[in-house]
Amino acid sequence: SSLPLPGLAVTQFALFSEKARLFPGSSFVVGYDTAVRIMDKKYTDGDLDKLVDSLVEMVRLGVRIGVAGRADKDGSYKTLEDAFAERGAGISPTLLERVF
Repeated sequence: SSLPLPGLAVTQFALFSEKARLFPGSSFVVGYDTAVRIMDKKYTDGDLDKLVDSLVEMVRLGVRIGVAGRADKDGSYKTLEDAFAERGAGISPTLLERVF
């Protein structure tokens, strides 16, 4: 018996909150830099509350985001924990863990 192939979709939506509404219950895989951008309030007009609301909506929609790390220029390896440290200030660690 063969395993089912996972679905793959490409969208023109810029924000993951928009993708979550389009594909509720889905799992996304992103790179380190995209994870940092998902947590950047720049994409919610600098409003931390809007950012938190978008993350809460992703949880409500059953969306999960897996993050692939990457090697930095200096040879260090950037992980999800580094992304949390870089952009996660002001966001509940429990909320971040429910999304990522």
